[in-house]
Amino acid sequence: MGLIKLEVLALTDNHLNNDVFPSLAALPNLKSLYLDGNRLAGQIHIKDLNALKYLEELGLSGNGVTGFAPSQAELRLMNLKVVDLGDNLFNNTILSSLAGLSNLKALTLWNVRGSIDMNDGLRNLEELHMSCYSGCTFNLHPPLLPSLKTLSLKGFSFNLTTVASPSHNKWQILANLVDLILEDSSLPLNFIPTLSSLKYLHLSSCYVNDSFFMHERQNLRNLEELLLEYSSLPSNFIQVIGPLTSLKKFYSPLPRNVNQSLSDFCTMTNLRELFFSGNNLKGSLPMCFSNLTSLEKLDLSFNDLSGNMSALKSLASLQWLDLSFNDLSGNMSALKSLASLQWLDLSYNKLQIPSSLGYLFNLSKLQYLSASNNIIYVDEMHSVAPRFQLREISLSCCGNGGSFPQFLYHQHDLVDVTLSHIHFKVNQFPFWLLENNTNLKRLHLVNCSLSGPFQVPFPRIWF
Repeated sequence: MGLIKLEVLALTDNHLNNDVFPSLAALPNLKSLYLDGNRLAGQIHIKDLNALKYLEELGLSGNGVTGFAPSQAELRLMNLKVVDLGDNLFNNTILSSLAGLSNLKALTLWNVRGSIDMNDGLRNLEELHMSCYSGCTFNLHPPLLPSLKTLSLKGFSFNLTTVASPSHNKWQILANLVDLILEDSSLPLNFIPTLSSLKYLHLSSCYVNDSFFMHERQNLRNLEELLLEYSSLPSNFIQVIGPLTSLKKFYSPLPRNVNQSLSDFCTMTNLRELFFSGNNLKGSLPMCFSNLTSLEKLDLSFNDLSGNMSALKSLASLQWLDLSFNDLSGNMSALKSLASLQWLDLSYNKLQIPSSLGYLFNLSKLQYLSASNNIIYVDEMHSVAPRFQLREISLSCCGNGGSFPQFLYHQHDLVDVTLSHIHFKVNQFPFWLLENNTNLKRLHLVNCSLSGPFQVPFPRIWF
């Protein structure tokens, strides 16, 4: 009787070879076929695939397929929408073999070889994920992929003669592109599309020709996320790529080694996340940061920032703040109004940190605090209980710490405590800290001049 109703067949990670295809003709209603991670090799006969006329999804990744035969035949899978051909042995002719798949929506091609020419065809394609095995160039020829929304390319060198020039930007053909992800690629001038639809731009380990930044500004007014990982960009890239009035997330971790001005971010009033760690930033925090009232996460760690933190006092939405490993000074008064703050790292600066943490008492959502290696001074506050319940605290430093911090008497959720290298004036070990925090996992009180018996509380046994 046959399996005429079977619609989904997943045979991934087995030892099947090309002999599996003729037998699939007995499954006339098959819609999804997954043969990833098998022992398919060489060429696959097109007539065997065309027998699956209702097929919508095809997975052949992780095999040794080189192409489809015969080359003059055409794939006639008009219902095929999703194809994954990644990690095979295809060369640059594979795209011409797929050109007749008029309803294809998503295509994955990892580790292709040779020069890739994007010509007419695949006009309904919405997602293209492609990586190069070695020595690949990516050539654009209009008309090009008018329905494409996501383009992810890795390891390509873009050809100056076929991509863009100041007078004719062929990226403009990608009129509906929303996500552009470029990794390990060499990019020419004017590489960024002048596209109002683009919302996500990710450049990872890319080299960008400086001459790009000599031309007119790009039209990226709807860009919401800009990620720059280990990519070489000139210091004026924000001025040229802007205005980025819709940007919500900017991420640029080390290293870039440019003298970027933080003031360039002040017009991005919709910004929610700014990660600019290890980028050789110098000078003080600009007062125009007060405009960034939507900011929720800010990481400026591992830079060379100086001055105080007063520019941050109006950022009431801020939940996550990392200013560690800078040269900041002054007190913590600017932080007392950050009512949404949950995570705070001020370690390795020159800030004046009161042992009472009085400036932070009203931050009821604060759970993580690291302020080690600053200037911690004695500030006794005995009668006031903080509103926060910390889970982790690190205040290690040096010198005289006075009596044991009184705010710790009111903490009951601590998991990790580090208060090393502070000489406390106490007569006995603070066993109450252990008794009040039964979930404590790590306790570091190194070189604290503690004395007296070490009392570990016994667990309560209820009868």
